[in-house]
Amino acid sequence: MIKIQTSALSSLDGPDPRRDRVTAPLAPGAPITVGDARRRAGIAAVVVMGGRPHLITCGHVFEGGSGPGAARGDASVFTTEIGGPAIATLTRSYLDDAPRLDAAVCELLPDGVVLLEASKHAQTWFTDCRAPAEGDTDELAVFWPTHDDAGAPFAMKPTSLDASTQVLFPGGPHAGFIKLPFTAQEGDSGSVLAMGGAYYALCSGQVGTTYFTPIASILRRLKREHGDVELWHP
Repeated sequence: MIKIQTSALSSLDGPDPRRDRVTAPLAPGAPITVGDARRRAGIAAVVVMGGRPHLITCGHVFEGGSGPGAARGDASVFTTEIGGPAIATLTRSYLDDAPRLDAAVCELLPDGVVLLEASKHAQTWFTDCRAPAEGDTDELAVFWPTHDDAGAPFAMKPTSLDASTQVLFPGGPHAGFIKLPFTAQEGDSGSVLAMGGAYYALCSGQVGTTYFTPIASILRRLKREHGDVELWHP
């Protein structure tokens, strides 16, 4: 079962994952590319649905969505290795589904499962998901950037737990974002934000400051539609 934390923890649990960027090929905070255009994004988490592992990233990186009219090439997910095989394929994007949510879930292909097994050493595998709660603006959240030549993860305090914007996604969603006072770069979307040693949110983009979609909201949506959904971790 997915365990969602709502209590405010004062520090990261266990080893401090802020020390290094993620070098494992398929783990939260690792970069991926999407579609024929190889649009760069990041991995937020991996879940198990229907007995199969799926990665979670942002929905807006997939052009055309996941409906019958979606371009087949844009449904493929790759690592950043040039010429490498597809590691996952888009199962569903929720960006165009009501209520809109900037999230996508992608089933791992056989090559992706191999990379997942080779990525068990990453320090970004968390066992819990933390929902935004009062007091979180007093705590540090840790973000793993995934843009080209990204450096180490960094920590800062959220400035809002229910931010809204009409600019980021003109068609929605417009509210329910966590906001942090920095400017994300192209390629950071979809990557993981953690707090208190738990999954917290994924990067949805920036309009001066950066907006994040709570992972707890994504997991609730997946559970409503798929029933048994669990966080994958070694």
